[in-house]
This record gives sequence, C-alpha cells and structure tokens, in this order.
Amino acid sequence: MLNKQGHTNASGISVSIDNIPKLVEYYNAQELPLPKAFALYTYQHKDIANNDYHLFKSLCTQYDESFNKYPNIYGKGLDEPNICIKDVPITSIEVLKNNHTVKATITSNIVLMWLWLTNDKVKELKEQSHNQDILLDILGVPNINLFNRKKTYQFIVKDYVIKPSSPFE
Repeated sequence: MLNKQGHTNASGISVSIDNIPKLVEYYNAQELPLPKAFALYTYQHKDIANNDYHLFKSLCTQYDESFNKYPNIYGKGLDEPNICIKDVPITSIEVLKNNHTVKATITSNIVLMWLWLTNDKVKELKEQSHNQDILLDILGVPNINLFNRKKTYQFIVKDYVIKPSSPFE
C-alpha cells in the first residue's frame, strides 16, 4: 500500500519496506530524466559552519540511524540520497597509506573522505590544498566513523568541483 501526504507544492510518500524491491523494479523500468547522482539537499558550507556544525552532525546521525534501521535498502538498485555542500574551503589534505584515500579536515572532529581515488585525482587534490583561495562543491553522504571508541563525523565525497573562491578569477 502506498500512502501520500503533503501540503501545497510539497509531497511525501511512505512505502512498506517489503515493497521496496517492487518500487526499485518499477523505477528502473521507467525512462526518467533524472541524473545518475542527484542531491537531496544543497547546503552552503558557511551556513553549516555558522551553526557550529550541529546541522552537519545531525545529518550524520540521521543517515547513520537510517542505515542501521534499514541496512539492506541501499545498494540493490536504490542509491542512498546525496547531499551537496557548496564552497567548502580546503585546509589540510592527507593521503592515507593505500594512496587512494584522501582525508581533509574541516574541524577538529569533522573530516572529508575520498575513497578509492585515481592517482590523478589524488595528485589534483594535493596540489590544490596548497592554494588557500580554492573552494570545493562536494557531493556525497554524511557518515559517522567509530574507531578506538572515538566518534568522528565525516562526509564521504562521491564527486567534487574545484573552483576559485573569488568570482573575479
């Protein structure tokens, strides 16, 4: 059974978890003009930072609870919803031991993570990290990493665009 609700110019649906495979099958059979990766919501980095990252931590918690509650939903034809964060400043970049994972620190307990990057992308990010005038628009998912009893809020970057911070460049 499909339920729907919403106010004017808004809508929402709820679908029984047992019907998710049918919804995915239906969606995959349609020729919809949607891009492969779309952003569920777009945030400005300054708005997240001005809120002392409480909004970002809340997003991480929501994603984590959703994944733990429904661990088998994503990855079977249904992608997890992406978030876009615009104008993220690059600070420190660290290439991890496997040489294909890059970590950038936003705050003392929030990091950006790029997983399984090509050598060219790793080189590009390392070169750009030395330029203080560079900002990123990033697309990905918020995440919580728990390692050695330390909780780190992170953003798993799926795609990014490098742009100058000044509109005159």
